[in-house]
Amino acid sequence: MVPSPEFYWHTTPLQFLPEILTEGALRASAHPRPTALSRRRKLGLESYVHLSFSSQTPLLADKLPRGYPHALLAFSPEISQLTGAAYLKYNTKRWAHREEFIPITDPTEKQAFLIEWRTGRYPSAELLIPERLLLTHAAALVFASQAEADWLTSLSLPTPPITIAPERFPSGPIPDLTLLWEWRESCERAGALLPPPDLPFD
Repeated sequence: MVPSPEFYWHTTPLQFLPEILTEGALRASAHPRPTALSRRRKLGLESYVHLSFSSQTPLLADKLPRGYPHALLAFSPEISQLTGAAYLKYNTKRWAHREEFIPITDPTEKQAFLIEWRTGRYPSAELLIPERLLLTHAAALVFASQAEADWLTSLSLPTPPITIAPERFPSGPIPDLTLLWEWRESCERAGALLPPPDLPFD
């Protein structure tokens, strides 16, 4: 059997992490970027959780230089064996023929695909998990800075093991966390998890 990647990766804006951690799962299209969701709907892929084979995702390369703080969730390779899990040749941002975006579900075809991926083909490949992915499969929650991790841990929510690994993130300006800390203080005063602050992420 061809080995899977060491981890599968999901990228999320920081402001959505508290809701994700409270729910204990990633849900398909739960926090949609309008442009991404429109493309996924056109391809019939909106009912999947999308994960990358690499932490260096096109999404992070686009968003971090703009100062939009994001975190990474690293998932165990065993999730590729979950019911309904499928491979996709390309990230849905890529413009290609529609037939290039048909999920690969057959076990033999999945192994053949991994062989091709290991040779360097399909660098933006994705793993698709239908509907919902439990955080019990998460191996780590990865931040670019200690300041971002401190903000999250101040909320006292259950998390996967936290890692600070700036090398996993493209370089960019230090994000301003002021609104996130103000939101955290509002939650503390309200005694409840309030809707996240309206920060740009698309």
